[in-house]
Amino acid sequence: MSNVSLSLTPTGSGTVLTLVHEVKDDEHWETFGPAATGIGWDGAFYSLLLYLRGDSNSNPEKMAELSMTPEGLQFVTDTAHAWRNAHIASGAKQTVAEGMAERTAKFYRGEGE
Repeated sequence: MSNVSLSLTPTGSGTVLTLVHEVKDDEHWETFGPAATGIGWDGAFYSLLLYLRGDSNSNPEKMAELSMTPEGLQFVTDTAHAWRNAHIASGAKQTVAEGMAERTAKFYRGEGE
């Protein structure tokens, strides 16, 4: 179980969306860390961006296909690295954050553990 809060704040000619996803410290967290939900949210927001642009690739079937292309696999790798860096910046030990992010990236790329 986890908690998600979302806020929308008008700014200039746009809106800032802030999402906070709180996950309890359990075995899943100890294995995968913040990249586990972070990569999922990043993919969901990418799909939302495509939808708002009117791109038909935003539908679930197309997004699933995209996730296994070289570009989709690179997206997972790049996003896992960004979450690793954010985890380290928040105070996590580098080796711990690296291991969590790599396990998560392998899961999302379908490589198992």
